[in-house]
Amino acid sequence: MNMAVTAVMTAQLRIPHLVNWLFETSVMVSILVGLVLLLKWTLKTRLPVKWQYALWLVVLLRALLPWVPESSISIYNLFSVSEPSSRIDAWMGEAADRELKSAGEAKPATEGTVPSSNIDVSGNPAYRTASADAQVESANPSSHHHVELTTADITYVVLFGIWLIGALALSIHLIRVNRKFTRSMVNGSSDTTNPELLKLLQSCKDKLGIRRSISLRMTRQGVGPALHGLWSPSILLPTTLVDKFSANEIKYIFLHELVHHKRKDIAFNWAMTIFLIIHWFNPILWYAYRKMREDQELSCDAKTVSYIDPDEARQYGYTLIKLLETLAGRPPGLLAAAYFSKNRREIKRRITMIALFKKSSVKRTALSLIIIAIIVGITLTNAKVEGDDKAASASVSTEADMKDWMGYDDYMTSKQLGLVTHPNIKLENKGYRFEIENVMVDNSRIVIIAKHFGPDGQFLHSPLEDGGIYIKDPAGNVVASPATSLGGVSPNFEEYVFLFTDTPPDQIIVQGKADHIWATKKDSMKREKVGVKWDFEFTLDMAQAKKLGNKEELSVSYTTPEGLQMGMKQFFRTPNGLRLDIDLSLNEALARRVGPDWRRYVTLWYHLETDDPQEKVKYFGDSSRPFEVRQVYNPNSSVVHWSRTWLTKIVSPELKHVRFVLDGYSLPINQEASVKIDLAKLLKQPVVFEDAGDKITLKKQRVETDPDTGTRNLRLSGTALYTNVDHSEEWVALDSKGTEYSVQREGYSHAMENGENFWDEFNFIVKGVPDNISTLTLKRTVVEKKFKNVNWSVDLPSYTTLPWKN
Repeated sequence: MNMAVTAVMTAQLRIPHLVNWLFETSVMVSILVGLVLLLKWTLKTRLPVKWQYALWLVVLLRALLPWVPESSISIYNLFSVSEPSSRIDAWMGEAADRELKSAGEAKPATEGTVPSSNIDVSGNPAYRTASADAQVESANPSSHHHVELTTADITYVVLFGIWLIGALALSIHLIRVNRKFTRSMVNGSSDTTNPELLKLLQSCKDKLGIRRSISLRMTRQGVGPALHGLWSPSILLPTTLVDKFSANEIKYIFLHELVHHKRKDIAFNWAMTIFLIIHWFNPILWYAYRKMREDQELSCDAKTVSYIDPDEARQYGYTLIKLLETLAGRPPGLLAAAYFSKNRREIKRRITMIALFKKSSVKRTALSLIIIAIIVGITLTNAKVEGDDKAASASVSTEADMKDWMGYDDYMTSKQLGLVTHPNIKLENKGYRFEIENVMVDNSRIVIIAKHFGPDGQFLHSPLEDGGIYIKDPAGNVVASPATSLGGVSPNFEEYVFLFTDTPPDQIIVQGKADHIWATKKDSMKREKVGVKWDFEFTLDMAQAKKLGNKEELSVSYTTPEGLQMGMKQFFRTPNGLRLDIDLSLNEALARRVGPDWRRYVTLWYHLETDDPQEKVKYFGDSSRPFEVRQVYNPNSSVVHWSRTWLTKIVSPELKHVRFVLDGYSLPINQEASVKIDLAKLLKQPVVFEDAGDKITLKKQRVETDPDTGTRNLRLSGTALYTNVDHSEEWVALDSKGTEYSVQREGYSHAMENGENFWDEFNFIVKGVPDNISTLTLKRTVVEKKFKNVNWSVDLPSYTTLPWKN
C-alpha cells in the first residue's frame, strides 16, 4: 500500500482518538482548576503560598500525563467525563442523520435480502469495518485503495484542523514574542563589569547555594528585572535601577530572581505554555495560567523573605513598590521568562503577604502535605471501572444514546405499539461481553440493539463480522437474512438487522451461535480473530407485528435496453417505514458481456417521488446525484435479491402515493482498451487514456521498492475523471515482450455535482517490473460501466387504512 494512503488511513483512525483525548483532558483539567480555586478561596492564608503554588503542578501533570491509574476515590467518579467521545460521536450521528435526510446530498446505506450470506451490519458512521466492498477490493489485484471519508471522519478532521490551526498560530506568536524579547532585552544588553554588582550577585548565589554560572546583563529597556534563559540563565537588570536603588534593594532583586532559578520556574513556565498551546480553546485554562503566574510570584516572594532577616521584610516590600513606580514597560504576554509584573492588584497581594509573612510551622506544613496528597489522589487518577461498571462506563443510558440514532423515532413508535421487547441476554466469555438491550420487530424485519465490550471495557465495533445470530422458526428453519444497517447508530451500541424473506411465523427464535469474534486493537487498524463463545436463545411472539403491518405481492418487471432484468416482488408498509424488494438478473446477451462476479458489483440509482403533505412533491435523489445502492450478492444464486427499507425519517409510511423511479445502474462489463507509454518521455509528454467516457492523464513516473516484499514497482501518477463507476474495473500492464504485470490503483477522489468522480491524485502501481523496462502498455479489461438509458417508474401500492392507526 502506498505510504501516503497508509498515512491518511492511520490519521483517519488516530485523529478521533486525539480529538476525544483533547476534549476529555480539557474537561478533567477544568474540573481540577475549579477544585484548586475553590480550595485556595476556602483556606486563604491557612494554606501557605508555596503549597498554593504547588497545586498548579498537579494541574500541569493532569493535563500532560498520557495515562493515569484508575481509582475508586477519583473525583471524576462524580462526573460523566470518562467517555466524552460518546458525546462527540452522538453529534456526528446527528450530522450524518441530517446529511442523509438532505435530498441529493447523501447516499444512505441499504438493507439487502441476501439468503445464505452474511453482511457487515455496522451502523456506526464514526467507525468502519471490513465491509463487502473492502473485501472485494482486497481480493482484486487491480483494485484501488480509495480512501472514502464518512461524515464523522470529515467532522473529526475539521475539528482537528481547527485545533491545529489554533495551536500553530499560538506557537508562532510565542516564538515571535520570545525572539523579539531576546533581541530587545538580551542583544540590546551587555555583561556588566561593575565589580560591586558582581560581588553582590555572587554573595546572593552563595546564600542560596547556587553553583551554576548565571550572568548579569544590564539592559537599557524599561522591562525588568527578569530571569531569562532555560539553558544559559541570566539576570536582566535595567541600568536605571543601578542609580536609583541601593545595594540592599538590588540584593533583594537578585535574591528574588535567584529563587526563580533555584525552583526551576522558567522550566515550569515553559511547560505551562505548552499546556496552553495544547488547550488554547479552553478559556478556563487561560484564567488558570494567569492565576498560576500570580501564585508563582507570591511563592517566590515568600521564599525570598525566608532568606533575609525578619526586620528586612518591610524593606523588601518597599522595593516592590519602588519597582512599580520606576519601571514603565510591560512584559509581553505568554513569555516563559520570570519577569516583574506591574499589575497593581498583584503587587498589593504580594505586599500584604510579605507584611503578614510567618515561617511555616510543622503543623501547617503537615496540613499542607496532607491536602496536596489528597488532591493528588483524587485528581491524578481516573474514574474506577470494573466488571459491570467498566461496560457501563463505555456508554450512557441506552435510550439517551438512541436519541441520536436514525431509527429512534421508529423505536419509540414501536415501543408504544408493543413491538419492542427487552430480552435478558448478558454473556461474558474470556472477558468479552455481549448484551442485547432491546429487540424491535415488524412484519418486515427484526432489529436487535446490542452492546459488546472487550476486556478493557472498550466498545467493540462489528465483532460479529462473520455472523453468529440466526432467526429461525420453531422447526429450526432460517426465516430471516442478515442485512446492512441503515446507519446512524450510537458508538455505544450496534444495530443488527434481519429481513424476513416471507411472512414471518407466529413465533420466531433468535439464536446466537458465535465461536469467534473480530476485535480491533486499541489505537490500531488491525482487526484480529478471537476465539469466544457467545451462545444464547430467546423466543419472540410475532402476532402483534404481523397484525400491524401490510405486505403486498408485486409482479412488475422491466428489462433495460442492455438486458438487465428487474422484477418487483413485494412491498411492505409498517409502522417503521416502507420496504421494497426487487430481483435482478441478466438476459443471455448481457450475461455474455459481464464477468462472473457481476452480482457482487451491480449498482442501482433511483429516486422517490411522494405526495408529502408539506410540499406538492418530495423528491429523494435527483438525476445527477441519485441515491446509490451497492448490493452484496449470493454466490449460490443467479439472481440478486435487492431490498431497500426507508425509515420514517426518510419516507413516512403514511404517505399514500410513492413512486419509484429508476435513474440508472452500473455493471462490470468486459471491454478492453489500452494506451502505450514511453516512460522516458512521460514527464514532457503526458499520456492520456480515454475510454467509455473515462479520462486518465498520466504525467510522471518513478520506480520504488515495496518495503514489505522488496518488489521493484513502477508508479505512474496523474489525474483522472470517471464518468463510470471506479470500484471494480480491472487493469493489466504488458511490456514490449508481452509479459504481464499486475496493476493496483491508489489515490484520492471526490464526487462532482454532475455525478462524475474526479481523482485529484491518481496512481497506477505496476508490480514487479524489471530494471530495463522502457515502454509499457496499460490495458483496462473490465469497466464498471454506468448506464443511464432507462425508463422505468412504478407507483407503489397505496392504502385505505393503516392497521397501526386503528
